[in-house]
Amino acid sequence: MTMAFSFLGLVAAFISGAGMAALAIQAGERRQIRSIYALAIAAEAVILLLTGAALAMVPGTKHETFLVITLSFVMGLQNA
Repeated sequence: MTMAFSFLGLVAAFISGAGMAALAIQAGERRQIRSIYALAIAAEAVILLLTGAALAMVPGTKHETFLVITLSFVMGLQNA
């Protein structure tokens, strides 16, 4: 049962990322921001860099869950 909730969390993170990207892109298009797609990709890069930096600075090796959920969220951002 725990495994099922883990996979549900991954799917929820992916859908959340896709939803956030869709909302941001729609808002940018409404405001006629021509570079909205580039800004969305830049936001993905910033999230990945911050995640990598945070995991490198925090000692320990029990960060797999945080990393996988964050990557799932970023994949959702990219998918939208």
